[in-house]
Amino acid sequence: MKACAAVLTEFNRPLDLREIAAPVLGAGQLLVEILAAGVCGSDVHMWRGKDPRTPLPIILGHEGVGRVVDVRGPRCDVYGAPVSPGDRIIWERGVACGRCYACAVLHQPSLCENRWAYGIHRSLHDEPHLNGCYASHIILDARTDLVPLLPDDDPSLLVAASCSGATAAHTFDLVETRVGDTVVVFDLSKGRGADLVIEASGSISAAEEGLDLVRRGGALALVGFGTPVGAMSLLPFEQVVQRNVQFQGVWVSDLRHLLRAMSVLRAYANDLSGLVTRRCSLAQATEALEAVESRRALKVVLVPSGSDD
Repeated sequence: MKACAAVLTEFNRPLDLREIAAPVLGAGQLLVEILAAGVCGSDVHMWRGKDPRTPLPIILGHEGVGRVVDVRGPRCDVYGAPVSPGDRIIWERGVACGRCYACAVLHQPSLCENRWAYGIHRSLHDEPHLNGCYASHIILDARTDLVPLLPDDDPSLLVAASCSGATAAHTFDLVETRVGDTVVVFDLSKGRGADLVIEASGSISAAEEGLDLVRRGGALALVGFGTPVGAMSLLPFEQVVQRNVQFQGVWVSDLRHLLRAMSVLRAYANDLSGLVTRRCSLAQATEALEAVESRRALKVVLVPSGSDD
């Protein structure tokens, strides 16, 4: 079988549409047809050569929802149910080792030093080659956590839970919030004296401004930095120590955050139906990246098959 993929071969250049032969599945691997692939701001950073983790050539895309085509050996989802061809699934985008200190002792797989993610760490040359979601098909590793979809789940909407939604859930897992707290999310509010300020833009100036918005004893969560952007200036005594301000970095997420984000998207599906403002074909992958970069669209989703049923 041959899959079609949009491949990044050179930074700042249009993605190449290629046919790639799918190899024979290894033990525990799954061949999955991509129903929806989210276009993340991190993909834009990689396309522009700003992410030092990017190996070339690469199939981008770490946000995916798909339909199982083939399974090598018995596989179960996170609830213990067998996974079979035809099942619609979403998967944890990162694969942790399960054996290092972060995994085995801290139980924080997002901090695993051996963690890798689809569409980010593995090039097209790395077996099994179909390693990203900007493609008609992807091959999932035997260690990937699989989550079943419900019959009425919209793949294009649910794909947002994979990265941005899960990372947002991780933020509130790390920073204590209570009913009644004032929370500032940059680009949404310019209020002052917030219990919690969430910097989600990846901007140094926004993070610095965030310090002025936090109340005494409040917290600043840095969520938006996915690539190196330089140094941040602050006054340790005046801005942090004297005010008892908590700094919290937020790096990626793990399975529990994915499940939490999925539950929110399902509970408020009608309210969030306008989240996806543009759907593109695989051939329009470069246009999709441009739309995200220019902020002409809120959430862009690639639909390789032409239907995200």
